[in-house]
Amino acid sequence: MSTPVLALGPQRPAPNLRDALDAEGVTGPLALITAGWRVDELEIDALKRHAGVPILHLPLYAWFEALMAADPALKRTYRQRQDRILALKELYRLRLLPALAAVDDLRAHNRRHPDAPDLGVEELEDALRGLRTLDDRVVEGVARIRADVPTLERPWDHHPAVRARYDEIVDTLDRASALAIAGGHIGVLRNRMQLFGFSQHLPRLLAQGQPIVAWAGGVMTLTERVVIYYDDPPQGISEAEVFSPGFGLLPGVVLFPHARRRLRLDDPDRLERLVARFHPRLCLGMENGAWMSWRGADWTDHSRPDTLLRLADLP
Repeated sequence: MSTPVLALGPQRPAPNLRDALDAEGVTGPLALITAGWRVDELEIDALKRHAGVPILHLPLYAWFEALMAADPALKRTYRQRQDRILALKELYRLRLLPALAAVDDLRAHNRRHPDAPDLGVEELEDALRGLRTLDDRVVEGVARIRADVPTLERPWDHHPAVRARYDEIVDTLDRASALAIAGGHIGVLRNRMQLFGFSQHLPRLLAQGQPIVAWAGGVMTLTERVVIYYDDPPQGISEAEVFSPGFGLLPGVVLFPHARRRLRLDDPDRLERLVARFHPRLCLGMENGAWMSWRGADWTDHSRPDTLLRLADLP
């Protein structure tokens, strides 16, 4: 794959979307997804001014709401599937917190008892393998629940109204020179993109030579798995959770936009556990000014200084 996927950090306060588009010779039109903004989906004037190219907006959030309002049976099926996924996540959390605590306890034990390092390291590695297996299982479980409902996994094959939007998306993308995906609410964004067939659209774009540029939550959807995180949340648990499979265009990385705000980067023990948990994937924090390009074999870093953070290398 020589067509690039451009991974950007958050766009405030100093956006670099225009720089990324210019570097790839994108002069428009630019297809745009802002579904993660939810009810603010249509508030794109500032983004349009910065992009400086014609915009072809795909209002996936509004389309989804209209579909659900018009088809109670579809809405009911969707809600039932989401309830099963939520039930799976509840079970995952019940096992996740003890698994993380076991890793912490073993690391503390090993520091207190350096006389038998081989035994301590072996037990810690086993605990980390168990934690990774737990994360793998929730990804597989979400994928399995989705696959069990084919009318939602590929709804364009079963619902004429979805097919009409699917075809409209194909037409819009064919008229665009590139696709941009903004951030926002990662769950809403990921699910709306899935419902309207972006598991099909994204690879087709790259095969046709049309770049994809995404930032913040938007770029998280393009990885192999989406991880949600907030070390000091106003409510809920303070541990990173594997949320769902991503679209898989960006392999081998776990991305953490707003890492300085949402992770305790001054806590080396916590960072070390996070990096070890997701090994061998590379954990990268992305701040405003971060910019990487992926062309199917390796990464090229165009980031401004100190905006792309390799978490394993932080002191």
